[in-house]
Amino acid sequence: MTTTAHPSQSPVTLATQRLAHFVSQLPATDKKRFDRLTPTVHRELQRCWTGSDYAWDICCQRPTELLNWIEAGLLHRGFEHSAFERELDECIGLCNTEKELMSVLRRYRHRHLVRIVFRDLNRLASTPQTTSEMSSLADCAIRHAYSWLYERLCVQLGTPRYATQRYRCQHMTILGMGKLGGEELNLSSDVDLLFCYPEKGEVGDGSRPLGNQEFFVKLGQKLIHVLGSTTAEGFVFRVDMRLRPYGQSGPLAQSYAAMLHYYRVQGRQWERYALIKARVIVGDSEAPQLLRKLRPFIYRRYSDFGTIPALREMQQLIQTGLNRSPAEDNIKIGPGGIRDVEFIVQGFQLVYGGRQPQLRQANLLAVIDELEALSHLPEQACQQLRAANLFFRTTEHALQAVADQQTHTLPTVPFEQERLAWVMGYRSWSLFYTDLNGHRTAVRQLFATMFSGSRDEEYSCAATAGGDIWTQLCSKKLNRSAEIALLAHFSGGAPEKLHAQLTGLRDGRALKMVSPRSRQRLDLFMPHLLVVVAAVDSPCLVLSQALRVVEAVLRRTTYLTLLTEDRRALDYMIALCVKSPVIIDQIHRYPVLLGELASLDTLKVLPDPDRLYHELHDALNGAGEDDEACFETLRHFRMSHLLRLTAARADGKILLMKESDYLTWVAEAILRGALDLALRQLNSGSEHRHRAVTVAGCGFLIVGYGKLGGLEMGPESDLDLVFLCEDGEEAESHDRVQYFTRIAQRVIHILSIATLSGQLYQVDTRLRPCGRAGTLTSSLTTFANYQHKQAWTWEHQALVRARPIAGDDALARQFGAVRHAVLSRSRHHDRLACDVRQMRNRMAQSTAYAKVTALSDDIPADDFLKHARGCIVDLEFMVQYGVLAMAQFHPTLSRWTDTVRLLDELAQTELLSTSEAEQLKQAYTAFRHVLHHRQWQSTDSPSPLPQIDRHRAHVTRLWNRVLRDSIASCLNG
Repeated sequence: MTTTAHPSQSPVTLATQRLAHFVSQLPATDKKRFDRLTPTVHRELQRCWTGSDYAWDICCQRPTELLNWIEAGLLHRGFEHSAFERELDECIGLCNTEKELMSVLRRYRHRHLVRIVFRDLNRLASTPQTTSEMSSLADCAIRHAYSWLYERLCVQLGTPRYATQRYRCQHMTILGMGKLGGEELNLSSDVDLLFCYPEKGEVGDGSRPLGNQEFFVKLGQKLIHVLGSTTAEGFVFRVDMRLRPYGQSGPLAQSYAAMLHYYRVQGRQWERYALIKARVIVGDSEAPQLLRKLRPFIYRRYSDFGTIPALREMQQLIQTGLNRSPAEDNIKIGPGGIRDVEFIVQGFQLVYGGRQPQLRQANLLAVIDELEALSHLPEQACQQLRAANLFFRTTEHALQAVADQQTHTLPTVPFEQERLAWVMGYRSWSLFYTDLNGHRTAVRQLFATMFSGSRDEEYSCAATAGGDIWTQLCSKKLNRSAEIALLAHFSGGAPEKLHAQLTGLRDGRALKMVSPRSRQRLDLFMPHLLVVVAAVDSPCLVLSQALRVVEAVLRRTTYLTLLTEDRRALDYMIALCVKSPVIIDQIHRYPVLLGELASLDTLKVLPDPDRLYHELHDALNGAGEDDEACFETLRHFRMSHLLRLTAARADGKILLMKESDYLTWVAEAILRGALDLALRQLNSGSEHRHRAVTVAGCGFLIVGYGKLGGLEMGPESDLDLVFLCEDGEEAESHDRVQYFTRIAQRVIHILSIATLSGQLYQVDTRLRPCGRAGTLTSSLTTFANYQHKQAWTWEHQALVRARPIAGDDALARQFGAVRHAVLSRSRHHDRLACDVRQMRNRMAQSTAYAKVTALSDDIPADDFLKHARGCIVDLEFMVQYGVLAMAQFHPTLSRWTDTVRLLDELAQTELLSTSEAEQLKQAYTAFRHVLHHRQWQSTDSPSPLPQIDRHRAHVTRLWNRVLRDSIASCLNG
């Protein structure tokens, strides 16, 4: 070794000494070459040699080679993955023996590691670029070593083959784990690998029978030796195989089936955590299927809040080890270090990755970006994590560059401390250490926020009291009177009722059927529930609602963990018990909705239509090809956004029109998603494979009518749909309509089929041309001809609130032109008014509420508000009459489909004055406000607007004026 002794003065002195020493040892020819280098290169070499004893040693051993690298520009440029591949392919192609292979790999690694260290220490590459290049370097070394060894072992032992397809050669699959899997490899990292193979079988053409497992174990042993053994030229990469099933006691290589069985039966929490970063380094076409099959083990189908205490336990085990072996200055596993950053990020992945495929990534920085985009963490928290991770990883590289050793411990020798600070760009060790501690403190605080919940001291003390009560109730050692006395403080004056509810849970059949683990989680949760319930005005009423949720999740207690861990989530569930029993009904039936309470900040932010669709699109992609999983994804999407809307309503942050807009946007996103699925399902068949096109150009259009078309959806609205398709050649018109009809049928099936999570929407298609007697799907020309030549006035009324929802963009524009032409036709106003009155008369004869003058207990409020005189139907018919009468003179009337904006447009005509339009808008808003309120609460909840009769009077008066008559006279006539 040529390393000179470290001076006691400073890193700058060492830099000067090493440069002088290097020049003094150069042959005359090389010295001239060195002198021709620029001063900048001299300074960069000094910085590299001062920060890395390893790079200094390699350069002193190979001075001529170093000059060749510099003159070729090697040190100053980054390498793409393909460049590594080409270079190594050329080198290894010349190897004839395993010894030659090992030598080539080591020289290859030294050359590029010096280059990477040089660029890293001189900040010519960012830390993510450095880790990416190190990962590519390792990938290529592993792949080429594997290929060379595989070919020669096949010659020696025979070729492993598939048992079911003997003609196919079988390859080993090598999964990169840890930093390698995440493409975040350090300068001197081990490589964590996992060996497996697709299926059992035998070597096909060897001299003696040999199983595939035996072959791949031998191959794995050779690969570990080639990469990891230390020779006179060093090593390539140290190999760690401890992450494999059964650890060091398990076989070196296993079949996919054996591996999947292990994870399904024996897999532990830390193995889920480890497999997040699994990435295929070597493998044939079967390898990606392995990761897909592992996904259900890594990412639970539902949000997995049980992960939080498990990760906390893992972190506590690490801290316990540190306490036994003090390592405060270990930047990896010390408090607030690299491991805590990974715990935070990967904790979110394990909790939410089952529902959000965007989080199923191996690279930590990419996941932080997604956590910010999905609002799981605030922007400031994500910035802190990025900054801390960058600082820690840069420090880690500076530590490991010194001697090419995998170390994470800060130096204690003063010179080494000053050298690290100098490499990191600080004037002194104290300044560096201050900033380091700042990052560690920020990470510790984030970790505590995530893994310690949001419980304050007062809450914890109260929960302790609640725990004593629940423990004594469950012990059954007290008589009934003593148990009731225990609850006096929590009961709000009704301890007997509270006692009946709690003992109903305690003694009920559901609790007797649960596992010990579920019972343990319930016992942890109940004290917190008692604390929160005791603080509300009607504890018995709220507790009865809350216990319905508890009973629903007894077998899926990850949600009890969420409510135990996060006080805000529990508080919000209690608020829902008070403000929205309908949502509690939904949670009782579909407990998966509780998962939404974990992200309250996200929950109360309502995304725009494009964001909604992209969120659903990503979720459907994550569900894969499984139809049932896709159907459940659609239903969960709708329910979760109903919960979001409830959150916004509870905070009083959303107006009625915005509420309807949002419900409409959710329905639109689901329709687009359903059409995506329908096309994918139909086009997967061989008979339609040639039709596999994008939705935007599929030749099919879904048109929304009624509340969907008018952007006036309520919580329980149906979908009125009409399906259109493009025009085609006459010869193929039947086949085309049949194909598009099958798409429509699939869309309806997806929307209306009842799954475990219920039905998405009821679908009504009776507004299509010729109603029930017509075909389900019509070509645009057929639709246009029908509207112009055959449609009744009431069908033109319906067209007022029709608009394209999902499908072909060009067809949507063509539909808009047809609609405008139909609505803008010249009409005789008296004849039109008569047609509208007659249609209203038919509706009046079919309902019992036309002549009712007041809302009574005997009449369903929803039906009354829709059909009674002066209510919603009258108002909508009046607006539709106005559009059909005036659109020929005011073309802007055909632009809108919602009643409120149409009233604004009608105020610009002679039909309505501004004040009259405003009266109608107020009435319409009032009616719909009552309907929405009742649907969110319950059907027997009181009306919040007693002034309904006043609005009805305004509507009736304007109906009589605008349509020149009343329904009563029409009935008499």
